[in-house]
This record gives sequence, C-alpha cells and structure tokens, in this order.
Amino acid sequence: MSDTMNKINSKDIKNNNNKLITNEELILPFGYEDDSFMDDEECLELLSVRYDITPIIDKIYSHLNNCNFIRNNVNKDIITRLDENIDISTCKFADFYDMLIEIIINFLKRLLVRMRENMTIKEQIVALKNIEYLYNKYKKNDKYTIKEIKIYLDTTFRNSLKKTAFKKYFNELCSNNNCKQNGLDKVRELQDMNTKIYDDFNNLVELLKQSKVEE
Repeated sequence: MSDTMNKINSKDIKNNNNKLITNEELILPFGYEDDSFMDDEECLELLSVRYDITPIIDKIYSHLNNCNFIRNNVNKDIITRLDENIDISTCKFADFYDMLIEIIINFLKRLLVRMRENMTIKEQIVALKNIEYLYNKYKKNDKYTIKEIKIYLDTTFRNSLKKTAFKKYFNELCSNNNCKQNGLDKVRELQDMNTKIYDDFNNLVELLKQSKVEE
C-alpha cells in the first residue's frame, strides 16, 4: 500500500457540508459509514424505503470505503468487523444484527438532515415515518427479521472484492502503526460530526411535530 495511508489526517479526510470524503484505500469503522458517495437522488430514494431494509444495506455496504465487515463462513454464527477502536473484532450474528439495525437507522437520520433543505415539510414527515416504521419492524428482534437479514447477507456479501478490501486493510493495520492511530483520530472527528448531526435531527423532529400540530 502506498504512503497515502500515512497522510489520512491531512489529505484524505475533509468535512465539507457534512460530507465525508475518503480515498479508495480507506475503510471506515463499523458504525461510521460514509454517505458522501451518494448523490441527492440516491439519498431521496433511500429515504423513501419503508418496508424492506435490505436495499439500504446493499447501497451502504456496496461502497468499498464501507466494507467494514465480512462473514467468512456461513456455517459459523460469527461476523468479523472493523470496530471504532480500529481493531478487528468478532461477534455473534445476533449481536451484529442489533448493531446493524441501529447503524442503518442512524444513517437514514443523517440523510434526512442532509436532504431537508431539498424536501418539502410533507416529504420530510413521510421520510421520518419511513424511518420509524423500519426501526419498529426490525428492532422487534423476532426470528423472521433476523433470518431475513442473515439470508440476505449470506447470499449477497460473498463478493471477493469486499473481502479483499477488508483483508488488505487488516494487513495494513498489522504492519503500519500510523494506520491505526490515524484511524483513531478520524473516529474522534466523526464522533463530533455525528453528534451535531443527531442534534440537528432531534431539532428537525420537533419542528416536524409542530408542523403536524399546526396542520
């Protein structure tokens, strides 16, 4: 891997209107997925999803910078992921499922905040209802939704390119101390950015509630 990985802080990560810009070699930790690769039309398309969360998973994790987990063996109930400490860790699928649903919902919240100025009040309310519906459906943690996601991941995420990207980054972590430190610095940056975004989302929800009352 080139010297690019040693210059992540200064050159590869820029915060521009809440967009995260990454280079092709960087993998973001699980829970800190990038949305800057999506144009406005794609964002609005995801915000319109109401009943099936799998197209959202596919859109997020088909982006190489977000290839932060793999399921090496479908016969084992284990997921390997890049965590916020920039360590490679494993967890059982049930625990991974809980984290994944939270991440998807938070991702949609970020998209709504990002797109709110391009949406009418009615469109924002519909998007918020879609997010709430998906959360209520998939956080029930029943065996059917868990099985649905497990089958989807087993059939979709066998892509060798994704595994190659993940393993390449793992090798870089093992051989380059600067790689992990740069990743930790970036996680702190993203935590600050996401805190503001979620505050903006909560403020937006209150405004939308008020708009519904006034109607």
